[in-house]
Amino acid sequence: MTQKDLAIKSGYSYAYIRRVEGPKCIKNFSIQTIYRLAASLDIDIKQLFEE
Repeated sequence: MTQKDLAIKSGYSYAYIRRVEGPKCIKNFSIQTIYRLAASLDIDIKQLFEE
């Protein structure tokens, strides 16, 4: 899935998704944001925290 696809599916802007995935981004997101991204990716939330 591209960042643009994720933005559309999650309801976040493309710019926001780019910032979330950026290497210099401070990883400080709400539970709702984490849930929406995981649901949009069809994955379990814990997978977002695996290295």
